[in-house]
Amino acid sequence: MDKVAETIRKHKDDFIYENFKSAIDGLPANYKYQGSYVEKEILKRIAKVKAANKGAKVTLVGSVEALSLLQGKNTAGLSQNMLDEINGTGFLGTWKGNDCLALPTCYKADTEELAFDDNVIYIIPANQKLITIVNEGEPIVKSTTLYQDNMDMSEDYFVIWRMGAVVIFNKIMGKIELEG
Repeated sequence: MDKVAETIRKHKDDFIYENFKSAIDGLPANYKYQGSYVEKEILKRIAKVKAANKGAKVTLVGSVEALSLLQGKNTAGLSQNMLDEINGTGFLGTWKGNDCLALPTCYKADTEELAFDDNVIYIIPANQKLITIVNEGEPIVKSTTLYQDNMDMSEDYFVIWRMGAVVIFNKIMGKIELEG
């Protein structure tokens, strides 16, 4: 049963991410930046997201690799504490006054493809609940075999449920896609 629960959790995580990604791709172009690292252009997109949200604080969310790309490789002028933080986490928890949050490193279900792009950072208003999941009805759990059918006397199960997701766009978000 633990394996079934883990599989369902992973399916839900993938479902949420795909819905979020598809919603972000539909953002107007002036809230997105794609290209090589140009700090001025990146900061301009962050400022636009803040302005669209009445000056609200934003969080920069991405993989550790993406956040380290955003923060650059030049360590000149960083304090020892900042260097220790980069050594410990791979990125700074704050960049240019904006909080940074790393997404977990994981694979998409049943693949060896990473779930999160290692060059994409999302600009999200702080304390914003972005996605609502709706489970419809009760799940159906059935055994697909009798325990006598498997040589080790184990049973196979399948689970059926109906699930939907909605991305809530009551705040403007942004996306930064850097060429590595």
